[in-house]
Parts: sequence; C-alpha cells; structure tokens
Amino acid sequence: MWEMSCPWAPNLERRIHNNEALWLAKVKSVTAQEDAAKRLEELKVTATDDAVCDLAEIVADLTDAVVELAGLIV
Repeated sequence: MWEMSCPWAPNLERRIHNNEALWLAKVKSVTAQEDAAKRLEELKVTATDDAVCDLAEIVADLTDAVVELAGLIV
C-alpha cells in the first residue's frame, strides 16, 4: 500500500484515476525519499555512536600511557 499527502484540489480523485501511473510514480518517489532520509538519520546516529566508542578507546589508551610514563618518571 502506498500513501502520500497532497493538497486537495477540485476533481482530485478523477485526476488520479485518469493518470494512475503518474500518481503511482509520484507516491513511490516520495516514499523512497522519505525512506532514504530516515536511513540517513539512522546512519548518522550509528556513525556518531561508533565515533564516541572509538574516542573513548583512544582516551583510555592515552590515559594508560600517561599513567605508565608517570610511573617511569617517579
């Protein structure tokens, strides 16, 4: 089932019925764009989460290195 919002216009149902292929292409295009935008947002969240985890590992490694160097200096 395809769904798309559009402003009401006189004879809208007849216009859709008279050119179903065009309206189906429109709704598929709108749906594809909405799906792509949603997927992009999901990827942004995943990428951000991955970057935060990577940074946390780097900070932990640097902290360990600083502690080890401090032990060598004392």
